Amino acid sequence: MSSILKAATAARIVALSLAVASLNACADETPPPQPPPPPPPVAIAPPPPPADTTPPPPPAPPKPSLAELELAALKGWLAALTARDPQAYAALFTTDAVRKVPPTPDASGREAIAKAIGDLFAREPDCKFAASRVYQKGNVAVVTWVRTATDSGTGHADGKPSGRPIGVDGAVVFWFTDDGLIKEQHIYSDAATVRAQTDPKAKAGTFRAPAVLPSSMDVVASSGSPDEDRLLAFGKAYYATLDGHNVKDIMAPVTDDSVMVDFTMPDEIKGTKAFKAMVGTYLKALPDLHQPLANQWAIGDTLITEGTTEGTLKGALGPIRPTGKPVSVHFLDVVRFKDGKFVRGATYSNGVELLMQVGMIKAGPRR
Repeated sequence: MSSILKAATAARIVALSLAVASLNACADETPPPQPPPPPPPVAIAPPPPPADTTPPPPPAPPKPSLAELELAALKGWLAALTARDPQAYAALFTTDAVRKVPPTPDASGREAIAKAIGDLFAREPDCKFAASRVYQKGNVAVVTWVRTATDSGTGHADGKPSGRPIGVDGAVVFWFTDDGLIKEQHIYSDAATVRAQTDPKAKAGTFRAPAVLPSSMDVVASSGSPDEDRLLAFGKAYYATLDGHNVKDIMAPVTDDSVMVDFTMPDEIKGTKAFKAMVGTYLKALPDLHQPLANQWAIGDTLITEGTTEGTLKGALGPIRPTGKPVSVHFLDVVRFKDGKFVRGATYSNGVELLMQVGMIKAGPRR
């Protein structure tokens, strides 16, 4: 038994030794540790863009004021008249503009306006225009001007040119859009004077001698001052006085130095005596005289008034005999005042308007 036990014990020892040896062998076969992962690639920033050396754009010019736009349009108006270019003239107006020249029908729209001024160029192929003064207030500009020409085109009297010189004073009221286009125009000039100047039978001294072109143009812009407000209030009251026929009140602002130029008459009126005689003539000819006003502006020391003289012709007005019929004549007055006194004034109208109404001529002036 003992030998058997010994043999068994020895066998267990051998088996245990083999097991330990096997474990040691397995331990010897464990894989080596893995190396650490490589570091991530380093990001390289792109180079900065080159500096922009382009200079900044210049600042936009300031938008012209309405007054500047008006003056630019008026320069274009004079340039078109000087060039006698109907299309350039009409392009200064809005597409629906109106041009009024009493007593002729209105010209509405660019095409009609171009035709109207083109008719004048046909009658006076060498006509010249120059402005003497511009008055500006808001979207309104009033321009006084002179036109000279030779009656050498299609003719003013019976379509037969006389070859005689023409020179007339006139005034025009413009209304502008905010963009500087003309939307309405009222023109005042005496076509009866042109008829007389071109009539070889007209007696010298019975009509106004041809005017000459002014050499410069003055611009008077409204200041919007209280003085202008006071002048406007005075003007409204004064024209009401005219309608009241109170000669004393009418003469109150007139002095011996006051001068009035009526461009339908051959000579100016100066001083209280001449003014009073003129007022008396009108009140006798039109005993129901009244003057409805359409517009009135005070610009600087100048009062500008647009309206109509109306009444029943019961007395003579120069060569015009009484008819007992109602008359109505458009006018524009431009009068300078100082310290409430009348300094110098001008009144613009078209004598042909009156001559048509009293039957002395059959047709109105062409434009």
